Amino acid sequence: MNKHFTFLLFLLFLSNLLSAQPPGVSGFRLYERNYKISIGPTAGFGLSKGTSSQIYDYNPKLGLSYRIGLAVNGHFGRRHRFGFGGGGTGWVGFEAEALYGSRIMKEGRTQVRVNCVEVPLLGQVYPISKLGFELGLTMVKVLSYTPELTPANNTFLYTGQIKAWDVMLSIGACYKLPIGLMFSARYNIGTSDFAGNFDTKESTAVVSFTYLIHVLQ
Repeated sequence: MNKHFTFLLFLLFLSNLLSAQPPGVSGFRLYERNYKISIGPTAGFGLSKGTSSQIYDYNPKLGLSYRIGLAVNGHFGRRHRFGFGGGGTGWVGFEAEALYGSRIMKEGRTQVRVNCVEVPLLGQVYPISKLGFELGLTMVKVLSYTPELTPANNTFLYTGQIKAWDVMLSIGACYKLPIGLMFSARYNIGTSDFAGNFDTKESTAVVSFTYLIHVLQ
């Protein structure tokens, strides 16, 4: 966990460094943009669950997961037609993230761990300026799957050889606080099997905390 904490501190330093710029200047007149682009470190935890295999006696149970990385958030428009409320308070936005994640599931007495890289790309709709609903895709690349051998149906699966790709359907909601914190809850539905002969898909439910620093506003 120490290396993950160090990585989170580095992301926080990087986001502060990128935000160290003055507001937009047009001639000698300061102006406010019609949008806000923010960047910052993000971390989350949740639950993972795999679907039952139709080929093997394999039915992974719920387990914990965590993720850490960097988020970029964009919020466009103004809440009122005459510009009141400031830029970046409108109806639409986006969220893009680059994450390292680790998911744990349980199969019998065996603890299965999937380490992966995740890239969520989400569109956002804000019914109010601070509350948004998210819908999009999360690209996943499995880096490692442990243990090397997983018991199933009186045999063993060579799960350590799995290096799968997945595209998950992601749906969720987020809420932004004035101090820069954003809370989000998201459900990711797996759409791809771990392998051609390993018909198990994985879904996750995640709660995340992001510290956003405005770099363009």
